[in-house]
Amino acid sequence: MIFIAALAVLYWLYLHKIPKTPVYTQPVLQKENINENEALGIIAKQNEVVNYLKKVPNGEITFDHIDEETNSYIFQVFEVKDGHTNTFNWYAVNKESGKFKHMFP
Repeated sequence: MIFIAALAVLYWLYLHKIPKTPVYTQPVLQKENINENEALGIIAKQNEVVNYLKKVPNGEITFDHIDEETNSYIFQVFEVKDGHTNTFNWYAVNKESGKFKHMFP
């Protein structure tokens, strides 16, 4: 009776092929920080920025500085017109998470 039960369990395991946890031969590395160019790409892909740059052909996205307090890259989206800078918005991109926020809501 025990023999039949053992066979039934083995047969069930064979049919269901319990998935095994993958074994990694190399450690999975997580990137610590995004770089300035990656942060710029995040801002450049935002719909509002894309639309602004379509409307304003001379518009630019420029890195301004790193905010040490928030560990963020700060970018300005703007155009220079008649010798004056017209700012569309400022953006902060967190160096660790890549999350961004508008400086002007």
